[in-house]
Amino acid sequence: MTTIKLFSLLMFFNSFILQSINDCSAIEEIFKRKKVLSHLHPELKERSALYLVNNNLCKFNKKIGRLTIITVDEKTALTSKNYLKITSIKNTKKGKIVSLSYPIEGACFIVQFDSKDKIINVEITEI
Repeated sequence: MTTIKLFSLLMFFNSFILQSINDCSAIEEIFKRKKVLSHLHPELKERSALYLVNNNLCKFNKKIGRLTIITVDEKTALTSKNYLKITSIKNTKKGKIVSLSYPIEGACFIVQFDSKDKIINVEITEI
């Protein structure tokens, strides 16, 4: 009985870890999209560091192209001005939809993923 409980617990943690890895990869793909990069302006020195508000999906401290993405708490992000915040994550039958707010540009990115965390569509609205 103890073996079954231990096995169940290990399976739960393994799926949790794998989900985190997939979510990080999915979020990373957003930062590689030209449509998104055109709003982030990594070519500008003051925007080469992008602060991602701490979230439940993943933590970043990574360089992607010209952009260095660093996960920070919200207070730190607000003082930097060049930050992005994940505002919602909605799981659907076909995958998930992640919404991100980018206040410095007044933009909201709505990114639709399939069940394998591949981007299907990126919609950008100006607020």
